[in-house]
Amino acid sequence: MAIITVLDELIKNCPEETIKKYLLTLKDENSETVRRIKAFKPATFERFQITNDIFAIEQSFETKDRHLCFFESHKSYVDIQIMLGGREQMELCRIEKLETDVPYDAEKDLIKYKISDRASKLAFEKYDCAVYFPEDAHLCVAKLGETSTVYKTVLKVPVSYKDFFAAIVS
Repeated sequence: MAIITVLDELIKNCPEETIKKYLLTLKDENSETVRRIKAFKPATFERFQITNDIFAIEQSFETKDRHLCFFESHKSYVDIQIMLGGREQMELCRIEKLETDVPYDAEKDLIKYKISDRASKLAFEKYDCAVYFPEDAHLCVAKLGETSTVYKTVLKVPVSYKDFFAAIVS
């Protein structure tokens, strides 16, 4: 059950103060967090620890043709993808509708799926957010029209944080 939302709503419903503090920095163009991410050269992916078991993958990349992308899902973490700049096409599909390409890698918490046309296509721009649960295969990094440099952060929250997810859904 993916959730498509915007950063303001995510902040408003966030029950965890440490995460909320991080999310609030994303709204401030002059914050150290946003300045750090926007200074990344394309193809930069850095891990930023938020709590003992919650982290962000802060990143910058160039979008690419859809056929060069792949669907993925995770078993241990929920992805909260937050756009900070650029334009990206994301796609969403239930995992049972896809054929596995690369089986689950527990170390990477990653399953890769073959490309499919059975997905919903989503246009993402600044402050758009997606929450992808283990049953949600998602494709990222795809061009939305022309190539764009994307700046975003992906919060990785353990699936065991059920109260957290219940709060952000409300």
